[in-house]
Amino acid sequence: MRGIGIITACAALLFAAPPAGGQTDDDARLDRQAQIQQCRALLKQSLVFADTGDNDSALVLLAEALKCDPKNPDVFFHTGRLRLHTGDTTDATAVLQEGVAKAPLSTRLKLLLARVRIAAGAHEEAAELVKSVLAVKPREGEAHYLSGLIALAQADTVQAVDAWHRALQIALEGQAP
Repeated sequence: MRGIGIITACAALLFAAPPAGGQTDDDARLDRQAQIQQCRALLKQSLVFADTGDNDSALVLLAEALKCDPKNPDVFFHTGRLRLHTGDTTDATAVLQEGVAKAPLSTRLKLLLARVRIAAGAHEEAAELVKSVLAVKPREGEAHYLSGLIALAQADTVQAVDAWHRALQIALEGQAP
């Protein structure tokens, strides 16, 4: 785990205890804004580590970002994505389910969770997630693509091709000048 000393030092600086005393509403708002900025900085640095292949350091920073902002769907998304990338579908599922529970309107989290469930062989659960996204966003190309993957896994090639055709149509419509 290279760079863990740097990560620890950064985390110590970012999470230094605020001075004691009463806070006004403006102080609380400023503290929340600082907390959000800290979370964004940790998230950004974790993506740098993930891009260089240092997944352990990236996961440490993502865990710190989650402590900083426990409802941030981006942190759940990137943690789940990294867990899926490393082949850990169990932890990816747990993280993404928590994220969906805290941000139930996030179609992005639901689609990534559907990908994880497909990778784990839980096609029925993935299908339910995709259906819930399509109920809200019927023109979501990725949902149609995943629907095709699920149909193919269930040996329904006609439905798979139909779903992929819809995904392709949506993608091509998005590119029209």
